[in-house]
Amino acid sequence: MVTGHPARAGNRQLSVIEDSARVLSPDPATQDAALNEMRDLDADVVKIPVIWRNAAPRPTSRSKPSADLSDPDAYPAGAWTVVDRAVLGAATRGMGVWLMLTAPAPRWAVDKEDAEAPGATQPDPKDYAEFAEAAGRHFKDVKIWSIWNEPNLSLFLRPQFQNGVVVSAIHYRKLYRAGYDALRSAGHGRDTILFGELLPRAPVPRRANGTVPPLIWLREFFCLDAQLKAYSGADARKHDCTGYKPIKTSGFAYHPYTTPDGPFWKDPRPDSAMIQHLERVFKVLDAASRTHHLAQRRLKVYSSEFGFQSNPPDRTMIPINLIPLYLNASEYLSYRNSRVATYSQYLLRDDGATEAFQSGLRFADGTPKPGVYDAYRMPIVAVRRSDSSVLIWGKVRAGSGRPPKVEIQVDDGSGFRTYKTVRPNRQSGYFQRVLTGVNADGDNFRTKSGSFLSRETKAEPAPAMMP
Repeated sequence: MVTGHPARAGNRQLSVIEDSARVLSPDPATQDAALNEMRDLDADVVKIPVIWRNAAPRPTSRSKPSADLSDPDAYPAGAWTVVDRAVLGAATRGMGVWLMLTAPAPRWAVDKEDAEAPGATQPDPKDYAEFAEAAGRHFKDVKIWSIWNEPNLSLFLRPQFQNGVVVSAIHYRKLYRAGYDALRSAGHGRDTILFGELLPRAPVPRRANGTVPPLIWLREFFCLDAQLKAYSGADARKHDCTGYKPIKTSGFAYHPYTTPDGPFWKDPRPDSAMIQHLERVFKVLDAASRTHHLAQRRLKVYSSEFGFQSNPPDRTMIPINLIPLYLNASEYLSYRNSRVATYSQYLLRDDGATEAFQSGLRFADGTPKPGVYDAYRMPIVAVRRSDSSVLIWGKVRAGSGRPPKVEIQVDDGSGFRTYKTVRPNRQSGYFQRVLTGVNADGDNFRTKSGSFLSRETKAEPAPAMMP
């Protein structure tokens, strides 16, 4: 069984899809249907959470079992079964697998149990290392790993903030180092091991169990002050940075969600970074490299959870008619940045409860969201270059080997006609072409491939697409 980077993977950006409710369903038919749809949407990678408490022996006990928990065979019968089936199902369909080893931790591994966030209070790094090694030894063919989920959110790691210090970043530093070393010990030294999985936006921290803005959190993780200088002396001791050793990693996993204003809005909060502000993230990563607190240079970002929650069904979220443009613009912004390794779609299908996530391509009942599903399958962006010149960028997710030819069509008011037929990149499915002799301010544009049609769009001014 091979569960590494798929042969179809693009030369610039992999497509990642995550929907654990369906991929980890105990019902094989539900699981198979989800994996089939991911394959048909040309997913390069399926992201799957492996929840520590779900796998651990005696997960609600205060007493740690005496067994060697770095041995996957020491875990209860069936502990790995549902994930096994998902990993095998993805691999047999030609997709890579990304496993995220995450909270909640078992009761015996945490400092205390908090009813608001079970298994989140300062989990023991040594215990986590054993779990990570067991997972690494069991899933020996998986090639992409990440450590924990949203450690800047108190639901998953607490406390977040104490006495002016982002203690969650300090504790996560220990968890990450333990997990990284354990996966390497389990035979994954040449595989992709990621840190982070951070939320993209939050107010300045003021209480222990809140959320910390990602750039404040990142600076603390790398022992950097607000001016991106390494802590020294008393500050280094206060932030647990004495004797700091460079972080070794394959990349930074990140959740670059936008607000309901979408990917064109300029966020005034300087320590938040949505998909249109990833340069803020790179600035911190590069500072960590310059101070030798990060071993790698020009580290890549892996977009690992992303999407747009829609109205309907949630009346507080984004009007559904805006989401096709937001989806396509976000993917284009991601594609343009050579340091972004992946583009992620979080959820095939909405969660059933309105208070949960509604970022699926389908409603909870399985109905495709109007405009949204097709916009993901066949994204298009038109960028105005001059009065008579437009850049057309897009992709076709046809789910069948080499991407088929795509017709770029133009409507000058007399109906759509095919202006040019192009062959997308045979690995990634992406294409871009410059059209000349068009009316950049008046014409409509779309793409067509077989029975698939993109949305219709006007050309956007270049600054809107290039924050």
